[in-house]
Amino acid sequence: MRTSLAGIWPEGVVFAAVIFASTAANCPSFREFFSKCKKDSPSFDGCLVNQLNRVKHCYSHGDTSLGIPSFDPIRYGDAIGEPVTTTMRYGNLFDCKLILPNLTEWAWSNSTYTKVKTDFKRKMVQIYQTVPLKHVKSDVIGSGEILGVPFFHRKGEAVLDMIGVKQKFTIQMQPNGQLKVNLAILSFNDMALASRGLLHDEFVEKVINNLMRRFWRLGYPFFQGFAYEISDKAKTMLFNQLFKQIDWESLFGQSFPGAPSHIRR
Repeated sequence: MRTSLAGIWPEGVVFAAVIFASTAANCPSFREFFSKCKKDSPSFDGCLVNQLNRVKHCYSHGDTSLGIPSFDPIRYGDAIGEPVTTTMRYGNLFDCKLILPNLTEWAWSNSTYTKVKTDFKRKMVQIYQTVPLKHVKSDVIGSGEILGVPFFHRKGEAVLDMIGVKQKFTIQMQPNGQLKVNLAILSFNDMALASRGLLHDEFVEKVINNLMRRFWRLGYPFFQGFAYEISDKAKTMLFNQLFKQIDWESLFGQSFPGAPSHIRR
């Protein structure tokens, strides 16, 4: 039975934040970690940080008893049940529709949570992380035009590596009961972005990849908006899917009067 997020407790947006760290491999149930965090306590935010870091070595396996799948790597297409799609436009240079059928991200097992800020009145949580290496890749199916030249159903692959990343996620419940996730990259030390098979001319593609590797600092402001759009859309879809299936009451060991019956175990 499908259940609207509008019926879930207001504080639930805070607890949705732990899905990126709530996976277990040879670990006790995650309720043994997060049940220590009491939402009415002034140390609630600090408790979340501590427990998120305590379980980070267990991210690669899920906890089926709580409805939590594996999260390292995060396979967005499998988790949300559909490919991630986006549109990229930049003046008259290009206008492309991209389908990312198997968008996958590695980052969570080696990340460190540095701060969690909750705001129950605004139904919002902010999560700060440092990530030594963020690795993202996907097959890409593209259609559109570049420099006025049309292309149709072009298939290729894209890979992104970012080193020394400091980032912030903001997760907030909207008036319609849906969650919205926004990523902000606060700083990073280096990055490499490359594609394969997206252009008809292999030589030109190699030249572009080399230019991106050497001069990424110049191109990053241009690339940043597209990366944020893809990340925000994928994570928003993921959070809304998992928010409905995870047993938050059992995870935190607390009762929430507004929680729908399908997560009361």
